[in-house]
Amino acid sequence: MMASRECPRCEALMKPRVDLSSSELAELERRLRSDFGPSVVNPERAAELGAILALVDRDIGAHESEMARLQAQVILLQAQKQRLEQQRTKLRSLLSPMRKLPTEVLLHIFEYVCENNLFKCYSRTSSVSPTRLISPIIAYPPTMAISSVCFRWRELALGSPSLWANITVEMHTDPLIQATRFISAVASYLERSGNWPLRLSLDIRGRKLELPSLALFTRHAHRWRIFKYCGEHSLTDYNALSHLCFPSLTEIDIVNDRWIPLTDFNRFEQAPKLRALTSEQVLVDSSLPYRQLDYISFWINSSDDLEEVLQKSPFVKSLRLEFGEFGGLETTYSERPYRWQSVSSLAVGEWSRESCSELIFSCFNFPSLNELRVERLGYTNESCIWPGNAFLPFVSRSACMVTTFTLRGISISHSNLITALHVMPSLLCLDIDDEGNTEGDKEHESPITSHLISSLAHHQPNELFPSSISLVPKLHSLRLFAHSTAFDDHAFVNMVESRWFKPGSDLAAVMLTIGRASLRSIVLTFKRREVDAKVYKALKSLDEEGLRIVVSGTNGVQI
Repeated sequence: MMASRECPRCEALMKPRVDLSSSELAELERRLRSDFGPSVVNPERAAELGAILALVDRDIGAHESEMARLQAQVILLQAQKQRLEQQRTKLRSLLSPMRKLPTEVLLHIFEYVCENNLFKCYSRTSSVSPTRLISPIIAYPPTMAISSVCFRWRELALGSPSLWANITVEMHTDPLIQATRFISAVASYLERSGNWPLRLSLDIRGRKLELPSLALFTRHAHRWRIFKYCGEHSLTDYNALSHLCFPSLTEIDIVNDRWIPLTDFNRFEQAPKLRALTSEQVLVDSSLPYRQLDYISFWINSSDDLEEVLQKSPFVKSLRLEFGEFGGLETTYSERPYRWQSVSSLAVGEWSRESCSELIFSCFNFPSLNELRVERLGYTNESCIWPGNAFLPFVSRSACMVTTFTLRGISISHSNLITALHVMPSLLCLDIDDEGNTEGDKEHESPITSHLISSLAHHQPNELFPSSISLVPKLHSLRLFAHSTAFDDHAFVNMVESRWFKPGSDLAAVMLTIGRASLRSIVLTFKRREVDAKVYKALKSLDEEGLRIVVSGTNGVQI
């Protein structure tokens, strides 16, 4: 019996013309196997089969029409579904927390993300590109990417010239490279930055050629606020950079693959607001306005190098020094250290056993010093030893009050670190990173030991010891980066609890009278082990009371 079905349009019964029941199919299969020979298909049988065949063709045509109708219906339903999904996305967007974010906060986020807009003009096969791209190129000029997200973000980006004013250019002077799109993109940034001061960084490689893009930048020289240059050639090799005035320039950073000529510094003679200089060399005979500087970063080989710069820059407040690669470091020190009153911040980068910090501590006094940073530079594998014998006399002679102390990658024992901390009772911020120290190596073991952590703990005053001496009693901020797998978690928790006084409590008032401050911020980062969440669970209550605590490891942030 032929099955009937309803028409989806009019709901009337649709009856197929050809019976596709199992009995009819079985009869057809039988005849296909048995009917052979010239007399099998007689005229009557042929007419019957022809009529059935015509009905089959009509049924096939009807099914094709129905399939086409259903396919059209599916396409319509898919389009409607897609529109509904778009509508759902838009409705959800109206409820998105991002939409509630104030414009001012969103702009602060944009400013943080858009600190560096990278433009590259290198051939695809070039092997000398300073930065290897691991994402689509649009991700490297983030301002362009942000302005392509949505109408609101584009409106904010186009209305914020500061987002377009941070430009980093890496280029090769190969004339075969098509730079039209590169110049067009950079020109767009310069146009959208309006009159905002520019932060410009150039890295130029290849043959010494006059570049059209340099002329593009020099037209905006009056807006340069920060200028950084690194390349195979000196600035003097580019005529486009000569005879310029820099009325807004506050900071320059010059690195040359070869020797930096005096004329490179002379280019910045007309920079009345210049305050910061970073370079491997400081050429004091140049016409650079040194007396204006309050920050200098350079390489030294002797105390004379630094003394000469300080004489030329009498108002410098912040120094960053590294041992230069040209020549050996001075090992004989003056019996009368040089005194300089204005220096309040000192950072020393070490990369060998020849200690630059020992030279500084032995040959200079900085009475106004309140920030000290000594770190091993990332490009060296050599161990850098803490010059404890030079540091203690330096602090005593200088009579300085160090409030911020950072030690990164320097080999120092916990006992020497404790000794150093004893002569810095005014310390507010302590930052220690034991990278480079080796477990089991007594000479280079981590200073972050149980002894150090216990020494940092506050001891509660009592009747016998009402004002017992505590290590760094005014400490507000502690940051520890532990690369060793050995760490006394319980001692650390006890130390933090001993140094936390809830604001407004009687204990906080008592501690304040005896010169002890409460911790305000703790950051503990394990680089090679997980955080034991059970042990550090006790600190969560302190975090809720107001102490800022971050404890993280290879298993992520646990507090």
